[in-house]
Amino acid sequence: MTDLRWIMDVALVGSAAVSAAWLSRPRAPEPMDPSSPWPLRGFVVVCLLLLANQVAFNAWVLLALDGDVSRVSTPFPPGWFRLAADTTPVRSVAALVPEAAAWLLSPSFLVVNALLELPFALLLYLSAVWLVDRSAVRILVRSPLLPLAVASWTATLCVLSLELPNPRTVADLSCRVVSAAAVLLVLPRLERGGGAGPPPRPPAGKTAGELVLLGYSLSLLSGIALVIGYVALAYNLADFAWLGWLFWPALAGLVLAWRLTARLDTVASPRIPSRVLTSATVLLVGAFFAPALPVRYRLDGSGGLCLAALVAWALGLSVVREWRRATDRARPRLVIGLVLAATAGLVVSASDCFGLLDGFWLAWPDTLVAQRAALFAAAAVLAWWSFDRVGGESPPTSASARSTEDG
Repeated sequence: MTDLRWIMDVALVGSAAVSAAWLSRPRAPEPMDPSSPWPLRGFVVVCLLLLANQVAFNAWVLLALDGDVSRVSTPFPPGWFRLAADTTPVRSVAALVPEAAAWLLSPSFLVVNALLELPFALLLYLSAVWLVDRSAVRILVRSPLLPLAVASWTATLCVLSLELPNPRTVADLSCRVVSAAAVLLVLPRLERGGGAGPPPRPPAGKTAGELVLLGYSLSLLSGIALVIGYVALAYNLADFAWLGWLFWPALAGLVLAWRLTARLDTVASPRIPSRVLTSATVLLVGAFFAPALPVRYRLDGSGGLCLAALVAWALGLSVVREWRRATDRARPRLVIGLVLAATAGLVVSASDCFGLLDGFWLAWPDTLVAQRAALFAAAAVLAWWSFDRVGGESPPTSASARSTEDG
């Protein structure tokens, strides 16, 4: 079959360039208008629907295929279709559906997943964005970045479907197009109907407590996504017998974390590193929105280069904006802090924290990227904050520069 991964490269590079250009344009500051946690609620609902679909799929295999999943699993890679046909939920569903009506459960194979995979991935991303910055979700969903992301992600998912040809490929592709159209209609409505979040607060950095809570929340979110990806998207319900012991506590912890995040109303000290890193993070999650999925599948080539370029762009633009608003006395500290942060982050992440992560059991591309990103961020933040604290309070910015801050 013809290699179609060039489509991912086009989607990746094109969407990244358009996103960066749109976010780089000078804009008058908009009032902070935090969003409610509707992405997290939607993500939890989609996760539960995907798990329910696995129960239906296992029941369908029992009724229609006499438990022999090999009749449909041939085109798929090893490690898929670990069934849990003998579990109570599956047996209960199979007992409720007459054998002659087993066709009612047949959409559980590929069709339902094709409809839910895009909402699952988008809501996962928007949930992470909400945890990072509660107002950024509203900007992403109301901006041209949403249709750009939907087009980019749908193209990537269609390429992945075409790489696994089977009798349901046409139905799979059709469902993905329908899912894309539905997402473009539903997500903006959810955003408008979700109501406002907590009262607006001045743009500043995050306190130490907020950073700890953010890391905890993102870890739980990542763990839930990995479990659902392995169990529901690869049809491995049998492994939920042990992964469920991780999934349900992580889900409960995530609910608690988002409630705590929504209640936080503290304002971080507007120090230079706090402002720069917060601004860079918000820019990065915006620019990474559209190319995120193709990057995940092209990490060995254009994806890795694109991700590095976006990180450099986001940090560079934030530094330029901070440079314009800072006084002459603050600018040398800005440069020194940036160099220290970048050096510390690169050294620690490139060395894998001096081998501590070598042989880590979840050596999947997703987790390896997350580990390295976390190491880079932790080392960079620690280095810059330490330098800033040793030097005392950051010099104040000029009033005129502050009043004309762009973007």
